[in-house]
Amino acid sequence: MFKIFFPLFFIFFYASQNLGASFQGAVTAGSGQGGRAVLEETDGSGLNPAMISFIRGYHVRVTGSQSPSLGGLNSRYQISLLDNTPETPFPASILYSETNQSGYEEKKEKDFLFSLGHLYHPRFSLGFGIGYRSEQLLDENQNRISPSTIYGVFGMQYFFRPELSFAMSLDDKQGGIGVGYIMKNLLRLRGDISKTNKVDEGLGYHVGAEAFLSRWLVLRGGYEWFHQSYESGDKGAGSWGLGFVGPRLKLNYAYAPVVGPKLGYAHWLDLSLPLW
Repeated sequence: MFKIFFPLFFIFFYASQNLGASFQGAVTAGSGQGGRAVLEETDGSGLNPAMISFIRGYHVRVTGSQSPSLGGLNSRYQISLLDNTPETPFPASILYSETNQSGYEEKKEKDFLFSLGHLYHPRFSLGFGIGYRSEQLLDENQNRISPSTIYGVFGMQYFFRPELSFAMSLDDKQGGIGVGYIMKNLLRLRGDISKTNKVDEGLGYHVGAEAFLSRWLVLRGGYEWFHQSYESGDKGAGSWGLGFVGPRLKLNYAYAPVVGPKLGYAHWLDLSLPLW
């Protein structure tokens, strides 16, 4: 298995130099904005398609977030469906995301992502996805243009033990690696290293933890830091979140920093329903 890890590691970090944020939700945002290796049905399929193989059942997730942008607001809405029931030939997920940015730079972005996961071993999975992105923005002459892109997504996940996992993921905006660890079903830890396609950003480091306060309540916290070339950029910021885990639904909230020149914090809210 380690003969696979090392070539993949170098491929990921070479490719990520030419590769934003993945399709995260409130769980990831409230835990330091990392979590490629942590099994989570609410936003796992958007972070790492290999995770789909390990999440059983049929899940629906709806996510919304709002954050400040330069002179305006940045709003994002997502809906995703994940199917890994016994009847399906391959675990799969479908995700739709829409982002609206107002202010000095107006922009609208829509993404549609279809992903498949395959379990090659009870502890090892690969995932692949294909996405389509359409944008509406103004060019340097203030003319409205609508470029579109077709892109790929790739992920890998391996469990050394049931409580310890390692993962990699790569899309057209970001690549990275991560580890996840569960301590006696009371505390879930995560750590990630990421690299975006933005030339003014270096490596990003993300750590987070989730404490299970009761059967129904989860408290989250995390910290992320990164190198940015512009002087006004923050190099580190914390995040926190709360989660309600019911028998038939999950409700999560997060308060997480905006990666950029001191724009403040974003509010995240998502709802996950395991249908069967």
